[in-house]
Amino acid sequence: MNRGIAARSARLDERGVALPLAMMGLVVTALLFTAVLLSSSTEVALSGAQQDAAGSLYAAEAGIEAYAATLPPTSKLMPTQTPVVYTLPGSGQKVQITIAQLAAAGAQRYYSIMAQPLVNGRPRGRTVVAMLRQSDPTPPANFANNINSAVTLGGDLHVNGNAFTVSGRAVAGDTCASNGGVDAVEAAVNAKVDANNEKHMQNFLGANGKSGRAAIKTTNDQRADLVARVLGLEEGQTIRDFIEPIPLENKWGPMFNRPAFRGTVDTLQTGDRGLAVVDANGGTVSLKGGIGMLIVVNGNVELKGNVRFEGIILVEGNFTLSGTPDIVGALISLSQKQKGAGENVSMVDLDDNALGNGNVTVQYHQCNIKQAQRFFNQVSVKNMETSSTFAWAEVVR
Repeated sequence: MNRGIAARSARLDERGVALPLAMMGLVVTALLFTAVLLSSSTEVALSGAQQDAAGSLYAAEAGIEAYAATLPPTSKLMPTQTPVVYTLPGSGQKVQITIAQLAAAGAQRYYSIMAQPLVNGRPRGRTVVAMLRQSDPTPPANFANNINSAVTLGGDLHVNGNAFTVSGRAVAGDTCASNGGVDAVEAAVNAKVDANNEKHMQNFLGANGKSGRAAIKTTNDQRADLVARVLGLEEGQTIRDFIEPIPLENKWGPMFNRPAFRGTVDTLQTGDRGLAVVDANGGTVSLKGGIGMLIVVNGNVELKGNVRFEGIILVEGNFTLSGTPDIVGALISLSQKQKGAGENVSMVDLDDNALGNGNVTVQYHQCNIKQAQRFFNQVSVKNMETSSTFAWAEVVR
Protein backbone atom coordinates (compact mmCIF):
# COMPACT_ATOMS: atom_id res chain seq x y z
CA MET A 1 0.00 0.00 0.00
CA ASN A 2 2.80 2.40 0.82
CA ARG A 3 4.48 1.76 -2.49
CA GLY A 4 1.31 2.75 -4.35
CA ILE A 5 0.96 6.00 -2.41
CA ALA A 6 4.59 6.93 -3.12
CA ALA A 7 4.14 6.28 -6.84
CA ARG A 8 1.08 8.53 -6.99
CA SER A 9 2.93 11.29 -5.10
CA ALA A 10 5.83 11.22 -7.54
CA ARG A 11 3.45 11.56 -10.48
CA LEU A 12 1.74 14.49 -8.78
CA ASP A 13 5.11 16.27 -8.19
CA GLU A 14 6.07 15.99 -11.86
CA ARG A 15 2.82 17.55 -12.96
CA GLY A 16 3.32 20.52 -10.60
CA VAL A 17 6.61 21.56 -12.27
CA ALA A 18 4.95 22.57 -15.56
CA LEU A 19 3.26 25.69 -14.27
CA PRO A 20 6.37 27.33 -12.80
CA LEU A 21 8.33 26.50 -15.95
CA ALA A 22 5.65 28.04 -18.12
CA MET A 23 5.61 31.15 -15.94
CA MET A 24 9.36 31.44 -16.13
CA GLY A 25 9.22 31.11 -19.89
CA LEU A 26 6.68 33.91 -20.11
CA VAL A 27 8.83 36.09 -17.90
CA VAL A 28 11.94 35.49 -20.04
CA THR A 29 9.99 36.14 -23.23
CA ALA A 30 8.58 39.35 -21.78
CA LEU A 31 12.04 40.49 -20.74
CA LEU A 32 13.44 39.79 -24.20
CA PHE A 33 10.53 41.60 -25.86
CA THR A 34 10.94 44.54 -23.50
CA ALA A 35 14.67 44.67 -24.27
CA VAL A 36 13.92 44.70 -27.98
CA LEU A 37 11.37 47.48 -27.53
CA LEU A 38 13.77 49.52 -25.43
CA SER A 39 16.55 49.02 -27.95
CA SER A 40 14.29 50.03 -30.84
CA SER A 41 13.01 53.07 -28.98
CA THR A 42 16.58 54.09 -28.20
CA GLU A 43 17.58 53.72 -31.84
CA VAL A 44 14.60 55.76 -32.95
CA ALA A 45 15.39 58.44 -30.39
CA LEU A 46 19.05 58.53 -31.41
CA SER A 47 18.11 58.67 -35.08
CA GLY A 48 15.67 61.49 -34.42
CA ALA A 49 18.22 63.40 -32.38
CA GLN A 50 20.83 62.94 -35.08
CA GLN A 51 18.36 64.07 -37.72
CA ASP A 52 17.43 67.14 -35.68
CA ALA A 53 21.08 67.94 -35.07
CA ALA A 54 22.00 67.56 -38.74
CA GLY A 55 18.94 69.58 -39.75
CA SER A 56 19.82 72.40 -37.38
CA LEU A 57 23.42 72.36 -38.64
CA TYR A 58 22.30 72.58 -42.25
CA ALA A 59 19.81 75.31 -41.36
CA ALA A 60 22.53 77.33 -39.60
CA GLU A 61 24.93 76.92 -42.53
CA ALA A 62 22.24 77.82 -45.05
CA GLY A 63 21.25 80.80 -42.93
CA ILE A 64 24.78 82.17 -42.95
CA GLU A 65 25.19 81.72 -46.70
CA ALA A 66 21.78 83.18 -47.55
CA TYR A 67 22.11 86.12 -45.17
CA ALA A 68 25.67 86.89 -46.34
CA ALA A 69 24.39 87.00 -49.91
CA THR A 70 21.95 89.76 -48.95
CA LEU A 71 24.63 92.00 -47.44
CA PRO A 72 25.21 95.14 -49.58
CA PRO A 73 28.63 94.60 -51.21
CA THR A 74 29.39 98.32 -51.26
CA SER A 75 28.28 99.23 -47.73
CA LYS A 76 30.40 99.03 -44.63
CA LEU A 77 29.36 96.14 -42.39
CA MET A 78 28.19 97.04 -38.90
CA PRO A 79 28.23 94.69 -35.88
CA THR A 80 24.74 93.75 -34.69
CA GLN A 81 23.77 95.15 -31.30
CA THR A 82 21.08 92.46 -30.93
CA PRO A 83 20.64 89.26 -32.95
CA VAL A 84 18.80 89.62 -36.25
CA VAL A 85 16.05 87.17 -37.21
CA TYR A 86 16.42 86.06 -40.82
CA THR A 87 14.01 83.82 -42.77
CA LEU A 88 15.57 81.51 -45.34
CA PRO A 89 13.93 81.94 -48.76
CA GLY A 90 11.82 78.99 -49.82
CA SER A 91 11.95 76.93 -46.62
CA GLY A 92 10.61 79.52 -44.19
CA GLN A 93 13.16 78.38 -41.60
CA LYS A 94 14.15 81.22 -39.28
CA VAL A 95 17.67 81.67 -37.98
CA GLN A 96 19.21 84.08 -35.50
CA ILE A 97 22.12 86.07 -36.99
CA THR A 98 24.84 87.88 -35.07
CA ILE A 99 27.69 89.88 -36.68
CA ALA A 100 30.81 90.97 -34.80
CA GLN A 101 33.96 92.72 -36.03
CA LEU A 102 37.05 90.70 -35.22
CA ALA A 103 39.98 92.74 -36.54
CA ALA A 104 41.08 95.43 -38.98
CA ALA A 105 44.28 95.56 -41.02
CA GLY A 106 44.83 98.50 -43.33
CA ALA A 107 42.02 98.68 -45.87
CA GLN A 108 40.59 95.30 -44.78
CA ARG A 109 38.29 94.35 -41.92
CA TYR A 110 37.36 90.88 -40.69
CA TYR A 111 33.97 89.92 -39.27
CA SER A 112 32.34 86.85 -37.78
CA ILE A 113 28.79 85.97 -38.73
CA MET A 114 27.02 83.49 -36.43
CA ALA A 115 23.73 81.69 -37.06
CA GLN A 116 21.49 79.47 -34.89
CA PRO A 117 18.11 78.05 -35.96
CA LEU A 118 14.94 79.22 -34.22
CA VAL A 119 12.19 76.80 -33.16
CA ASN A 120 8.95 78.42 -32.03
CA GLY A 121 10.83 81.70 -31.84
CA ARG A 122 13.55 80.38 -29.53
CA PRO A 123 17.16 79.48 -30.40
CA ARG A 124 17.57 75.75 -30.60
CA GLY A 125 20.07 73.41 -32.20
CA ARG A 126 23.59 73.74 -33.41
CA THR A 127 25.29 77.09 -33.96
CA VAL A 128 27.64 77.83 -36.83
CA VAL A 129 30.06 80.74 -37.29
CA ALA A 130 31.92 81.85 -40.42
CA MET A 131 34.21 84.73 -41.33
CA LEU A 132 33.81 87.56 -43.82
CA ARG A 133 36.43 89.95 -45.13
CA GLN A 134 35.63 93.44 -46.40
CA SER A 135 37.95 95.71 -48.39
CA ASP A 136 37.66 99.48 -48.58
CA PRO A 137 37.44 101.21 -51.97
CA THR A 138 40.69 101.79 -53.82
CA PRO A 139 41.60 105.28 -55.00
CA PRO A 140 40.90 106.19 -58.64
CA ALA A 141 43.24 105.00 -61.33
CA ASN A 142 45.96 107.50 -62.13
CA PHE A 143 44.75 109.19 -65.31
CA ALA A 144 47.05 112.18 -65.25
CA ASN A 145 45.48 113.71 -68.37
CA ASN A 146 48.67 115.05 -69.89
CA ILE A 147 46.97 115.58 -73.25
CA ASN A 148 48.74 118.51 -74.89
CA SER A 149 47.30 118.44 -78.40
CA ALA A 150 44.14 117.87 -80.40
CA VAL A 151 45.68 114.71 -81.91
CA THR A 152 48.37 112.55 -80.30
CA LEU A 153 50.22 110.14 -82.62
CA GLY A 154 52.33 107.09 -81.93
CA GLY A 155 52.70 106.43 -85.67
CA ASP A 156 52.22 108.16 -89.01
CA LEU A 157 49.23 110.20 -90.20
CA HIS A 158 48.25 110.69 -93.83
CA VAL A 159 45.91 113.46 -94.97
CA ASN A 160 43.87 113.23 -98.16
CA GLY A 161 41.77 116.27 -98.99
CA ASN A 162 41.67 119.84 -97.77
CA ALA A 163 38.23 119.95 -96.15
CA PHE A 164 39.35 119.48 -92.56
CA THR A 165 40.75 121.28 -89.55
CA VAL A 166 42.81 119.83 -86.74
CA SER A 167 42.95 122.61 -84.18
CA GLY A 168 44.50 122.96 -80.77
CA ARG A 169 43.43 126.58 -80.45
CA ALA A 170 41.03 127.58 -77.70
CA VAL A 171 37.46 128.04 -78.90
CA ALA A 172 34.44 129.90 -77.57
CA GLY A 173 32.57 127.91 -74.98
CA ASP A 174 35.65 126.08 -73.70
CA THR A 175 35.82 127.80 -70.33
CA CYS A 176 38.47 125.32 -69.12
CA ALA A 177 41.04 126.33 -71.73
CA SER A 178 43.96 128.62 -70.93
CA ASN A 179 46.92 130.21 -72.72
CA GLY A 180 45.25 130.10 -76.09
CA GLY A 181 45.27 126.33 -76.49
CA VAL A 182 47.83 123.68 -77.48
CA ASP A 183 49.52 122.20 -80.54
CA ALA A 184 47.39 120.63 -83.22
CA VAL A 185 49.42 117.39 -83.17
CA GLU A 186 51.92 115.87 -80.76
CA ALA A 187 53.79 112.90 -82.22
CA ALA A 188 56.31 110.27 -81.15
CA VAL A 189 59.89 110.69 -82.32
CA ASN A 190 59.59 108.64 -85.52
CA ALA A 191 56.02 109.57 -86.42
CA LYS A 192 55.38 111.63 -89.55
CA VAL A 193 52.46 113.65 -90.88
CA ASP A 194 52.09 114.02 -94.63
CA ALA A 195 49.43 114.97 -97.15
CA ASN A 196 48.63 114.33 -100.79
CA ASN A 197 48.99 118.09 -101.22
CA GLU A 198 51.33 120.14 -99.05
CA LYS A 199 48.82 123.01 -99.01
CA HIS A 200 46.49 120.84 -96.96
CA MET A 201 48.98 120.95 -94.13
CA GLN A 202 47.86 124.54 -93.46
CA ASN A 203 44.69 123.08 -91.94
CA PHE A 204 46.66 122.14 -88.82
CA LEU A 205 46.20 125.02 -86.36
CA GLY A 206 47.99 125.43 -83.06
CA ALA A 207 48.13 127.96 -80.25
CA ASN A 208 49.93 131.28 -80.56
CA GLY A 209 49.06 131.56 -84.24
CA LYS A 210 50.95 128.43 -85.30
CA SER A 211 49.71 126.68 -88.42
CA GLY A 212 50.86 124.02 -90.82
CA ARG A 213 53.87 121.98 -89.77
CA ALA A 214 54.64 124.54 -87.08
CA ALA A 215 51.48 123.36 -85.30
CA ILE A 216 52.80 119.77 -85.30
CA LYS A 217 55.13 118.93 -82.44
CA THR A 218 57.43 115.94 -82.86
CA THR A 219 58.73 114.92 -79.46
CA ASN A 220 61.81 112.97 -78.45
CA ASP A 221 59.56 110.30 -76.91
CA GLN A 222 59.43 106.78 -78.19
CA ARG A 223 55.90 105.52 -78.60
CA ALA A 224 55.87 103.76 -75.19
CA ASP A 225 57.22 106.86 -73.45
CA LEU A 226 54.62 109.05 -75.16
CA VAL A 227 51.84 106.73 -74.05
CA ALA A 228 53.12 106.67 -70.47
CA ARG A 229 53.38 110.45 -70.31
CA VAL A 230 49.99 111.19 -71.85
CA LEU A 231 48.14 108.67 -69.68
CA GLY A 232 50.21 109.18 -66.54
CA LEU A 233 51.39 105.56 -66.36
CA GLU A 234 54.02 104.41 -63.94
CA GLU A 235 57.24 102.83 -65.17
CA GLY A 236 56.62 99.49 -66.85
CA GLN A 237 52.84 99.94 -67.10
CA THR A 238 50.93 99.57 -70.37
CA ILE A 239 47.50 100.46 -71.65
CA ARG A 240 46.32 97.08 -70.31
CA ASP A 241 47.25 98.26 -66.81
CA PHE A 242 45.47 101.53 -67.53
CA ILE A 243 42.13 99.83 -68.27
CA GLU A 244 42.39 97.07 -65.65
CA PRO A 245 40.50 98.97 -62.88
CA ILE A 246 37.52 99.62 -65.16
CA PRO A 247 34.59 97.29 -64.28
CA LEU A 248 33.36 94.67 -66.74
CA GLU A 249 30.03 96.40 -67.34
CA ASN A 250 31.96 99.13 -69.16
CA LYS A 251 33.92 96.66 -71.30
CA TRP A 252 33.04 94.82 -74.50
CA GLY A 253 34.70 92.13 -76.59
CA PRO A 254 36.37 88.71 -76.27
CA MET A 255 39.32 89.93 -74.21
CA PHE A 256 36.88 90.56 -71.37
CA ASN A 257 34.53 87.61 -72.11
CA ARG A 258 31.87 90.15 -72.95
CA PRO A 259 29.60 90.67 -75.99
CA ALA A 260 30.98 92.54 -78.98
CA PHE A 261 30.69 96.32 -79.10
CA ARG A 262 27.83 97.55 -81.30
CA GLY A 263 29.56 100.66 -82.57
CA THR A 264 27.98 103.45 -80.57
CA VAL A 265 28.43 105.16 -77.23
CA ASP A 266 25.41 107.39 -77.73
CA THR A 267 23.80 105.79 -74.70
CA LEU A 268 26.86 106.42 -72.49
CA GLN A 269 26.21 110.09 -71.91
CA THR A 270 25.52 110.63 -68.23
CA GLY A 271 27.10 110.01 -64.85
CA ASP A 272 29.49 107.12 -64.56
CA ARG A 273 28.26 105.56 -67.81
CA GLY A 274 30.29 107.85 -70.08
CA LEU A 275 33.07 105.32 -70.60
CA ALA A 276 33.44 102.35 -72.94
CA VAL A 277 36.44 100.03 -73.32
CA VAL A 278 36.31 97.90 -76.47
CA ASP A 279 38.40 94.93 -77.57
CA ALA A 280 38.20 95.25 -81.36
CA ASN A 281 39.61 91.69 -81.71
CA GLY A 282 42.02 92.85 -84.43
CA GLY A 283 39.33 94.68 -86.39
CA THR A 284 37.89 98.19 -86.56
CA VAL A 285 35.25 99.81 -84.37
CA SER A 286 32.91 102.04 -86.33
CA LEU A 287 31.93 104.80 -83.91
CA LYS A 288 28.54 106.45 -84.28
CA GLY A 289 29.03 109.30 -81.82
CA GLY A 290 28.71 109.98 -78.13
CA ILE A 291 30.00 111.80 -75.07
CA GLY A 292 32.71 110.71 -72.64
CA MET A 293 35.68 108.45 -73.24
CA LEU A 294 36.08 105.59 -75.71
CA ILE A 295 39.11 103.27 -75.39
CA VAL A 296 39.73 100.78 -78.20
CA VAL A 297 42.36 98.08 -77.66
CA ASN A 298 43.56 95.43 -80.09
CA GLY A 299 42.20 97.25 -83.10
CA ASN A 300 41.33 100.46 -84.90
CA VAL A 301 38.54 103.03 -84.88
CA GLU A 302 36.78 104.89 -87.66
CA LEU A 303 34.34 107.78 -87.79
CA LYS A 304 32.34 108.11 -91.00
CA GLY A 305 29.60 110.44 -92.12
CA ASN A 306 27.96 113.07 -89.91
CA VAL A 307 29.32 111.84 -86.56
CA ARG A 308 30.06 113.93 -83.49
CA PHE A 309 31.96 112.80 -80.42
CA GLU A 310 32.64 115.02 -77.39
CA GLY A 311 35.45 113.82 -75.16
CA ILE A 312 38.49 111.54 -75.57
CA ILE A 313 39.00 108.77 -78.10
CA LEU A 314 41.96 106.55 -77.22
CA VAL A 315 42.75 103.85 -79.79
CA GLU A 316 45.58 101.35 -79.56
CA GLY A 317 45.65 101.05 -83.35
CA ASN A 318 44.91 103.53 -86.15
CA PHE A 319 42.04 105.93 -86.73
CA THR A 320 40.26 106.83 -89.96
CA LEU A 321 38.16 109.98 -90.36
CA SER A 322 35.99 110.32 -93.44
CA GLY A 323 32.79 112.11 -94.38
CA THR A 324 31.96 114.98 -92.04
CA PRO A 325 32.96 113.85 -88.54
CA ASP A 326 33.54 116.07 -85.51
CA ILE A 327 35.70 115.18 -82.52
CA VAL A 328 35.49 117.91 -79.91
CA GLY A 329 37.99 116.99 -77.22
CA ALA A 330 41.06 114.93 -78.14
CA LEU A 331 42.03 111.98 -80.34
CA ILE A 332 44.91 109.68 -79.35
CA SER A 333 46.31 106.96 -81.62
CA LEU A 334 48.93 104.69 -80.04
CA SER A 335 49.72 102.83 -83.24
CA GLN A 336 53.36 102.54 -84.31
CA LYS A 337 52.47 101.86 -87.93
CA GLN A 338 54.51 103.73 -90.48
CA LYS A 339 53.51 104.62 -94.01
CA GLY A 340 55.23 102.43 -96.58
CA ALA A 341 55.78 99.59 -94.15
CA GLY A 342 52.96 97.53 -95.63
CA GLU A 343 50.52 98.72 -93.01
CA ASN A 344 47.60 101.12 -93.05
CA VAL A 345 48.29 104.28 -91.06
CA SER A 346 45.98 106.78 -89.39
CA MET A 347 44.05 108.63 -92.04
CA VAL A 348 42.14 111.88 -92.50
CA ASP A 349 40.26 111.37 -95.75
CA LEU A 350 37.63 114.07 -96.26
CA ASP A 351 35.95 115.43 -99.35
CA ASP A 352 34.43 118.81 -100.16
CA ASN A 353 31.24 117.92 -98.28
CA ALA A 354 33.11 118.53 -95.05
CA LEU A 355 34.19 121.98 -96.16
CA GLY A 356 30.68 122.78 -97.35
CA ASN A 357 29.30 121.86 -93.92
CA GLY A 358 31.88 123.98 -92.15
CA ASN A 359 33.16 120.84 -90.50
CA VAL A 360 35.86 120.84 -87.85
CA THR A 361 37.45 117.42 -87.90
CA VAL A 362 39.27 117.49 -84.54
CA GLN A 363 38.97 120.41 -82.13
CA TYR A 364 40.85 120.41 -78.83
CA HIS A 365 38.33 121.11 -76.05
CA GLN A 366 39.66 121.11 -72.49
CA CYS A 367 36.27 121.03 -70.77
CA ASN A 368 35.19 117.94 -72.72
CA ILE A 369 38.52 116.30 -71.94
CA LYS A 370 38.11 116.98 -68.22
CA GLN A 371 34.58 115.63 -68.29
CA ALA A 372 35.85 112.42 -69.91
CA GLN A 373 38.55 112.21 -67.24
CA ARG A 374 35.89 112.50 -64.53
CA PHE A 375 33.92 109.67 -66.13
CA PHE A 376 37.05 107.52 -66.15
CA ASN A 377 37.87 108.24 -62.52
CA GLN A 378 34.30 107.66 -61.35
CA VAL A 379 34.04 104.31 -63.09
CA SER A 380 37.53 103.05 -62.31
CA VAL A 381 37.14 103.41 -58.53
CA LYS A 382 36.79 99.92 -57.10
CA ASN A 383 33.84 99.86 -54.73
CA MET A 384 33.99 98.43 -51.25
CA GLU A 385 34.02 94.65 -51.60
CA THR A 386 32.69 92.00 -49.22
CA SER A 387 34.12 88.49 -49.56
CA SER A 388 32.16 85.27 -49.44
CA THR A 389 32.14 83.37 -46.17
CA PHE A 390 35.22 81.38 -45.16
CA ALA A 391 36.80 79.69 -42.09
CA TRP A 392 33.69 77.86 -40.97
CA ALA A 393 33.34 76.38 -37.45
CA GLU A 394 30.66 74.99 -35.15
CA VAL A 395 30.14 76.72 -31.83
CA VAL A 396 30.18 74.22 -28.96
CA ARG A 397 28.45 75.38 -25.78
